[in-house]
Amino acid sequence: MRGQTKIGAKAIVAAIIAALATLAPLGALAMGAGGSKPKPAVRAVPSDEVVPPVPSPTPPVAPPPAPGEIATTIPFLDTPAAPPPDLEFPTPTPLPDQVSWATYVNPRFGLRLDYPKGLFLPAPPPENGDGQAFSALDGAARFSVWGSYNVLGETAQTLMAGFAATLTPGNIISSQLTGTGGFQTIALRADKRVFRTEIAGGDVVFGFEAEVDDPDDAALADLFETIMDSLRGPEASTQTAPPAPAQPASLFDILVATAKGALEPVLGQSVALDVTTLRRAGAWAYLGGVPTQPDGAPLDWLATPFAPDWQADAMSDVVMVLMAEENSAWRVVDSVIGPTDVAWYGWVAQYGLPETLFYEP
Repeated sequence: MRGQTKIGAKAIVAAIIAALATLAPLGALAMGAGGSKPKPAVRAVPSDEVVPPVPSPTPPVAPPPAPGEIATTIPFLDTPAAPPPDLEFPTPTPLPDQVSWATYVNPRFGLRLDYPKGLFLPAPPPENGDGQAFSALDGAARFSVWGSYNVLGETAQTLMAGFAATLTPGNIISSQLTGTGGFQTIALRADKRVFRTEIAGGDVVFGFEAEVDDPDDAALADLFETIMDSLRGPEASTQTAPPAPAQPASLFDILVATAKGALEPVLGQSVALDVTTLRRAGAWAYLGGVPTQPDGAPLDWLATPFAPDWQADAMSDVVMVLMAEENSAWRVVDSVIGPTDVAWYGWVAQYGLPETLFYEP
């Protein structure tokens, strides 16, 4: 065609060979000869040619900010970034004294004990029904209450002496007989503070024991002395339960109600929560439990939107709820229904939370 130059096949092949020749050093650099360590291509330099040195790149240095200003210069990419400062989270502690008091009544022996239900969760009762164990939300304290038949004819004096024999000499802080036919002892055992009281009530012995991990925790010490004083038999005694606080609801009740408010619309029905874990760290709280019907009966999952997964055995009956406090009010930040793995583990990185919020190491 007019205005165009015809290029023959030989010229094209020659051009391709020339181009490949220029790439040969790159191939040698990338792969090496015969699998050996690659060697960089070297250009022969005439003896009379002076090759100027190649300066190394110098990272830009920003001037220091003036007083009162915030430096906004982005560090040079080749400069190692300083490690982030260590984040400190408050150790999960028991909920504050905004608690509701409840009375534990043993159906087998009739003994009774007053305790703050907002601070302690009950463990599954034993099969023989002789008592109940409780643990603090943060795991820092625990107590048990029980009854037993007085087959040995124990008295307050023999009960007190029997417990003292289990302690290391010199570790008893106080020990005294009470006017209710029992004794109260406070002592140190394995670096923990122990509170023990037993009452010889005729044919039955009632007992209570609490253990605090921090022997210097004065608040828990005062609390357990109050709980210990409330142990009594089936008949009313002259002792009175601690007065109920003025708050309409405990923080325990508030967190449970907050979690229910987020779960019920998803489940499509009213539920109660059998709480197995409730922990708090600063402005964060975590609740784990099993939803039930309001009367405590097992939840009918087939009557929920999760029926297909329940039928396929592809879910659990557990719920996990993450809550945060903002402006003195609690709200649900995240939740999972029916997880089959440790769903909260992703929240640790996502929200920058300590693992101790979710479990006791």
